[in-house]
Amino acid sequence: MGRYLPRLLPDGDRITVRQLLNHTSGLYDPQVEVYQTLQDLYDRRLEHWTPRQVVALSVAHGLLLFPPGTAWSYSNINHVVAGLLVERVTGTSIARQLHRRLIGPLGLRHTWFPNDTAALPPPRLHGYMPLDAEPPLVDADITRFNPSFFWASGALVSNVDDLDRFYDALFDGRLLPRRLLAEMLTPVDTGSPGAGYGLGLEIYTLPCGATVAGHTGALPGYNSGSFRLLGDDKDARVVANIHPAPDALYAALFGALVELLCGMTPTQASAAARANPDVATSIRFR
Repeated sequence: MGRYLPRLLPDGDRITVRQLLNHTSGLYDPQVEVYQTLQDLYDRRLEHWTPRQVVALSVAHGLLLFPPGTAWSYSNINHVVAGLLVERVTGTSIARQLHRRLIGPLGLRHTWFPNDTAALPPPRLHGYMPLDAEPPLVDADITRFNPSFFWASGALVSNVDDLDRFYDALFDGRLLPRRLLAEMLTPVDTGSPGAGYGLGLEIYTLPCGATVAGHTGALPGYNSGSFRLLGDDKDARVVANIHPAPDALYAALFGALVELLCGMTPTQASAAARANPDVATSIRFR
C-alpha cells in the first residue's frame, strides 16, 4: 500500500491488496466510535465524510488489531482503502470505474453508486431503525441516509434483477478469468463454524452440506444477503428493511437462505437453523 498510497497508513508497507480483500490486514474499523448509540446514528445520518477522513479515524486508533496476515477481522476500512487504491491506480473515481467495468458492460440499469447523496430515487424500499435500546421500540425512517462514511465498503444501490445479472457474470466466468475467480473463492479461516472469507466473498457451509458464496450487507435501516450455491446456478437473495434488528429476524434470514438453497420446507429450514445456531450466527447479517 505504501507505494501507491504513501502516508495514508503508518503500516502501509506491511499490508497487501490480498489482505485488504480478505480482511486479514488488521485495520481497525472506527464505526463503533463514530456511531456510539442508535441516536448518534440517526442524528448524524446526513453527514458528509471523505474516504481519507474515515481512514484517518482508523489510523488515530493506534496499533493494528494484529500483524497483517496473521488473523482475520472484518473491517469496512479494508474496502475504503481498496477504493482509494483503485482511484490512485486508475486516475479516475471509484464511481466511474464501477460503471466502466461492471454497470455498463453488464447492463445493470438499476445499480448506481450514490456515495454523497441521501436521496434514493423511487421505487425504493424504506428502511427503519429502532431508536430505543429496550422495548417499546420506536422505529424511525432512515431511508434518507448519506452513505459516504461507508463509501467503497457499502454505498451501492441495486435490485434483484441486476444482482442476478452480476452473479451470473461473476460465477459463470464472464466477468473475471477463471483463475481470478478461483482466488476469490479460496477462503481464509474466520474462526466461526462453517464460515470462511475469500477475496470479497463470504463462503459458508450450510446445514445441508451445501457451500455458498456471496455477501451480506447491513446499513442503517437495511439487512440483506445474496448468495450462489457453488456447483449450481441457484441463487438466493434476502432483505429486511430494519437494522439493527432483533435476533429473531437474523435467524429468520438465515432460515430463508437454508430453505431456498437447501431445498427445504420452512419447517425443515427452521429446525436446521435451531440445530446449527453457531452457523446461523456466523453469517454476517449484522
